[in-house]
Amino acid sequence: MADTRIVIVGGGFGGLFTALNLEGSGQITLITDEDHFLFSPMLYEYLSGEVEEWHIAPKYTELVDEKVGLVQRAVRIRCSGPCRWWNDKLSRRRGR
Repeated sequence: MADTRIVIVGGGFGGLFTALNLEGSGQITLITDEDHFLFSPMLYEYLSGEVEEWHIAPKYTELVDEKVGLVQRAVRIRCSGPCRWWNDKLSRRRGR
């Protein structure tokens, strides 16, 4: 399964934990336009001085294995060949 290519769009809870759970399952690329993950449930604790910034906004490079490719910018995705989406908000149409 090492030749399987997996592209995860978005580095929120779903994208980050999908990348973490799939480590070792193929060539994984995580696409996000941020350099850090924001754990917003603890934002109040940060603003009140109870925790440090790195507690609620660690860098993706500190969270995922170095085998996970990180693309930290906006991208346009084009499929050449079979392409499957598991998110109902994304679709693939012929000719695009």
